[in-house]
Amino acid sequence: MDSFVAFTLNNVKVSIVDINFAQLDLSAWTALFPRTLQIRKLHLEMRLFKDVTTEAECKELHDWLWTKYQLLERVIRARKLHHSRFFSQNMDYGHAKFLDQLVNQKIYITKALERLERRTAEILYKNQQWFKWIRECQDDEEANREKEQKKKKNKKHNFGREIGSKENKEWRKR
Repeated sequence: MDSFVAFTLNNVKVSIVDINFAQLDLSAWTALFPRTLQIRKLHLEMRLFKDVTTEAECKELHDWLWTKYQLLERVIRARKLHHSRFFSQNMDYGHAKFLDQLVNQKIYITKALERLERRTAEILYKNQQWFKWIRECQDDEEANREKEQKKKKNKKHNFGREIGSKENKEWRKR
């Protein structure tokens, strides 16, 4: 029979095999970059995704990033559980350092997902017809708002001029 180690902590049953598979899944998934990420190899924390132009590319990138995020979450949870079970007393710093690297990767993936969602919204905004109509309405409202502000400013300026001239007339009469 295979050596199978399982333990339960906080009502979660985890095996060492699960931890190893999660780690292998993460390594394999990281190697499978989407085509758009292979073209320009920038670090994810520096990517703005301006070179992504279609909704399909956005979906492909989002699916890849989301899967990597989920795998990182699984690996981090499994490693924390493993660490609490086996390294609670003697503080294995190499294990803790690797865990910190995984947490940092997760943060970078989260930020990349946010930027990609923003870029996807921009692409949809450009492509969808009703988005264009809404944009035109917003531009019209903005132009009207600017006109109203100019009118108010002119009225205020003219009112100040009238008040000033009335005060000057009264002052001259004295």
